[in-house]
Order: sequence, then structure tokens, then C-alpha cells
Amino acid sequence: MAEANRYAAKPINYQTNMREVVANHIKILLNWYELEGKSQIGEEEMQGLSIEDILSIFDAPFWNGLYQCWAVEPQHVAVLQPHIGHIIEPHRYAYFIETINLAPQQS
Repeated sequence: MAEANRYAAKPINYQTNMREVVANHIKILLNWYELEGKSQIGEEEMQGLSIEDILSIFDAPFWNGLYQCWAVEPQHVAVLQPHIGHIIEPHRYAYFIETINLAPQQS
């Protein structure tokens, strides 16, 4: 019986592990595009926001740990604006927040 327990799965604290990865390897980007068309106009890295902040702002129950994207709606502008140098103009451009995990992926 002791031999079988040696191989028993050990619980992993994914939340703690994810926070460690997030703190060191995540970029949170604001991208903006033409409203009529597909051309990207600009991109800027968000400052002073964590992945937990983004999940709360966008009321997102899940982050896949690698890449995710959310459309910025007018109600998000006031919260996001202090964290970016670019003036957010939703009447001129379509905005998206992207989160990218830059950590090397384990195989």
C-alpha cells in the first residue's frame, strides 16, 4: 500500500503557481484598430495592472494562462485610461486588451 501512495497525485496550488508566472512573464497590451477596416493603428503596454485586475474589469471568470483578448467597451475606458499613455478614443478606434504569457512553456 505504501508503494501505491508513493505515486499518488499531489495537490497543486494552481492559483499560487499562476500568480508567480503572471508576476514575472505576462504582458498586458492595449491594441487599437481602425473602426472600419482591419489595420492596427497602435499598441501600448498597460502599466500598473495585474491579470487579476483585468479579469475583474472585464468580469472574466477564466484566463487560459497563455493568451486571451477582450474588447474594450465604453464602460471600461475610465478604469483603463490611467494605466496607458494613449488617450482612449472609442468613437475613433476599436480597442482590445491582450494578455500574453511570455514564460517558456514546459513540454
